[in-house]
Amino acid sequence: MSAHRFERQTCVPGVDQRKLSNASALVVGAGGLGSPVVLYLAGAGVGRVDVYDHDNVDETNLHRQILYVDRDVGDSKARIASARARDVGAESQPFQDLLTGSSNDLSRYSVIVDCTDRWSSHDSVIGSGLRSGRTVVHGSIQGTLGRVMVFRPGGPCWRCLHPESPTGVRDGVRGTLGPVCGVIGSMMAMEAVKSVLAWDGPKDRMTVYNAADRSFSDFGMDVSPECEEHGKLHG
Repeated sequence: MSAHRFERQTCVPGVDQRKLSNASALVVGAGGLGSPVVLYLAGAGVGRVDVYDHDNVDETNLHRQILYVDRDVGDSKARIASARARDVGAESQPFQDLLTGSSNDLSRYSVIVDCTDRWSSHDSVIGSGLRSGRTVVHGSIQGTLGRVMVFRPGGPCWRCLHPESPTGVRDGVRGTLGPVCGVIGSMMAMEAVKSVLAWDGPKDRMTVYNAADRSFSDFGMDVSPECEEHGKLHG
């Protein structure tokens, strides 16, 4: 790929295009958050952007999942997202079955991006990434709210912040505004790029965005001394 393609970002101090070109990312979840993440990572010149999602495209996805159009309804999200990444210039492989847990080694990737939408999925993806010694960028959304966190080796883990699986959570459809996905997904892609470029900056922070009043709030993330999972992950 020509250097001319990236001249508008390589003139930004601290951007080493070689690091991005040699990097690889695994995007877990190709929905509202995964859509901008896949496009921005591939567009930034990350050499490999693999995609995992076990779902197919549904018509109700289209208002927020910008990777897909009407003709994609019923087709595999992973396959389409991976094809879009290749269209933009990255190497990419789709996965519809992905082992997570103690048996899965994700160390072949430079960074993991958790775009899933369930507590158990966050727990599994973040745990697998940290166990493999990799930084995991996490995002989640609901209604007008979104949050972004970066989990790094040695820092707090998912269980430090969420010791137990939530109970009494209402099943069913959660309201989601498309532009909120775009804001949070773009932030996640930026954090993944910063991880690849090894930029210094504040660590162990959670950023919360409220679209209703256009506010951003930052909160610290601490290792819990009572978290048994943290010791297992960082041993």
